[in-house]
Amino acid sequence: MIQRLLVLLFLMLWIATPKNMLATEVEDTKAALDAFNRSVEDEVKKKIQDAEAAEREGKFRKSQNLMRQAMLLETLKVDEGRISEEKILALKDQMSSREKKDWMNRFVQEGDRLASFGLYDLAVDEYEKVFLFEPENAQASRRIDRIRKKFIKEETQSLKEEGRKVDEEVNRHSEIYLNQARELIQGKDFESAKKVLEHALELDKKNKEAKKLLKEVRGKLEK
Repeated sequence: MIQRLLVLLFLMLWIATPKNMLATEVEDTKAALDAFNRSVEDEVKKKIQDAEAAEREGKFRKSQNLMRQAMLLETLKVDEGRISEEKILALKDQMSSREKKDWMNRFVQEGDRLASFGLYDLAVDEYEKVFLFEPENAQASRRIDRIRKKFIKEETQSLKEEGRKVDEEVNRHSEIYLNQARELIQGKDFESAKKVLEHALELDKKNKEAKKLLKEVRGKLEK
């Protein structure tokens, strides 16, 4: 069993270069994070510009509200896989009921946006921010459940696909071993054929053709 697992692991590594796969995954995630952060930065800049304009017009209360909104928006940016909650907690008590509701809706929207980028873990983090205001929020809970189900489904499909690829490679290599064994048998090199067939059975212990040929080869060697 252990030998088969080791062989399957080798084949999985052989199918695709892990370093390249990892590099591609990291690059894709970084690109998604960068795109998300840029969209947040644009909104932060707009809020700050509006706050400065309100201050110039003498609308100081409006300017303060806009700056506070910009600070909260800044917390939505992803920094090395983490989204800060400290600023939210610091500003929470200063918010009106309407503002808290608005921000709960905003966190849900940002979670949806992160999910659309395929950043599921970060989307869950975003939905969980809603619980800072309302621990039993049904909307956030439903979205978290939906994302977890989606993640499990995608992981299951991915594992099935990897399993299918491994099975294909096992079958392909088994056939190579069998062809080599047949040639060696035809050339009456039974000892080498025996080793090749044993390798084939290490790869796939249920291979009926390999078992049959190995039995024939052993019979030849015993004579």
